[in-house]
Amino acid sequence: MMRLRVVLPLLAALAAPPAGAAAGYSERQFENVLRGYLEIGTGADARAGVMRLYSLGRQLEDPGLLRDATHGAIGLKDLALAMKISRDWIAHGGDAEALSMLARIHISEGHPGLVRAIPLLTRLARATGDPGQVFELASVARGDQVLAMQSAYAKLPKTAGYHAYMALLHLRNGGVAEAGAQIDMGLARWPGDLEILMARLRHRVVAGDDLGAVAALEALAAAAEVDVPTAVAVYEDWAHQHEVRGALLPRAADYGIEEGRRHYAQLRAGVFFFSHGDPERALEALAGVPEHSPSWEDAVSMRAVSYETLGEDAKILALYEEALVHAPRENLTALAQGYARQLRRQKGDAQAYDFLAGLEQAERLPDLLYVRSLYAERLDRIKEAEADLRAYIRLRPDSADGYNALGYMFADHGVRLEEARRLIKDALAIDPESAAIVDSYGWVLYRLGDLEGAREQLERSLRLMGREPHVEILAHYGEVLWELGLEDDAVRVWRKGWELDESNDVLLETMRRYDLESGARLY
Repeated sequence: MMRLRVVLPLLAALAAPPAGAAAGYSERQFENVLRGYLEIGTGADARAGVMRLYSLGRQLEDPGLLRDATHGAIGLKDLALAMKISRDWIAHGGDAEALSMLARIHISEGHPGLVRAIPLLTRLARATGDPGQVFELASVARGDQVLAMQSAYAKLPKTAGYHAYMALLHLRNGGVAEAGAQIDMGLARWPGDLEILMARLRHRVVAGDDLGAVAALEALAAAAEVDVPTAVAVYEDWAHQHEVRGALLPRAADYGIEEGRRHYAQLRAGVFFFSHGDPERALEALAGVPEHSPSWEDAVSMRAVSYETLGEDAKILALYEEALVHAPRENLTALAQGYARQLRRQKGDAQAYDFLAGLEQAERLPDLLYVRSLYAERLDRIKEAEADLRAYIRLRPDSADGYNALGYMFADHGVRLEEARRLIKDALAIDPESAAIVDSYGWVLYRLGDLEGAREQLERSLRLMGREPHVEILAHYGEVLWELGLEDDAVRVWRKGWELDESNDVLLETMRRYDLESGARLY
């Protein structure tokens, strides 16, 4: 109806002289046209107006009048009439708009109309040479995007974009072989086309072909350097595909993309290369992420993982030492934790703790205090661990983690058990559905001698964990069952924990106390 409201003032301005004559209308025909628009536009008798325009449109073979009569019938929600008029609109010179309108009307009828819409969509593709609208309509009509693309291009030459998109549609439907066939056809005609090369990269990733994926990434990056403007455009189109973003940006110094996004793409390229078994290439990509980039912290972590895979431990420590010199405050916590992990892995808990204990900034960073307390406890430095956890609680009084960690540490060492219970209950008040905290509460009840209460809480903790129970909780639960005299049940629980992680320290220590340190004793 908005179209008609715009037309009415124009017609009113032309009403005085017999302007219709200049348009090839007789005066009477012009008056009837004007009357039809007024009847539709004012709503006085919209149906009469639609029929008036329809009759005049057929008589004068005027597609403009038939178009407006079709819209008027749709406004009346009379799809049967709209369908009838739109057919005459097509017969009397209607263009792609008429074909599209009739197809939409058929589609709105549901399944019976879908079949009638398909031939119209084929004609629409031929008339426009532009498959976009046809694909949109055919997707609705067919309910199958692969068939929709085939309908859209039924009378059109197949483009590189057609083959690339068809390949992606097949991949979405699990058709890896069909996607490969489309890519091969496309590359045979357009070997350097970026869209087809991106589809090939995605195809290799989905197929699980790591070497093929890396080769496809290299080919894509090389082609992108040849055609930089297109690379910029496809970067935007494929922004959700991380491996593609990574392929387009690490090689070229500047694609006109903002710096932060380019750095992120280089990070993703590094992740891609690493995940497909090429840590050397991962390091090349990651080295391009500078210290001022928001992606820098993640890039350092990925470089450390890549060096570890290559067995270059000394480079890992040097990497973190250099990064810590330049690290802004917001990156310090993660980098210090990463360095401590590597020190522990390479040199033991004492080295990791000494590093964190000597880090002056840690006193103001609660997450580092928490991590430092864990290393202190491993070294049996309970006083230092307690001091760090109490400092953590002061800095983060609304976090359940500090109360739980301190209470569990007391319970695990069998000291200050009533205080441990109060601390863990404080943690539960903040996060009552945490499986770890419920486990802590069960463990402190066990230490206090409440075996049934401990069993109840540990069973609840396992329910909260779902299908992936933590091995430490299984170790605790098995011990409680054993003390309740349910030794066979305890062994079954420990067996499950052993199958999940036979190197878990808590489980091994528990089984050692019950003379079950050998896994064979569980079977």
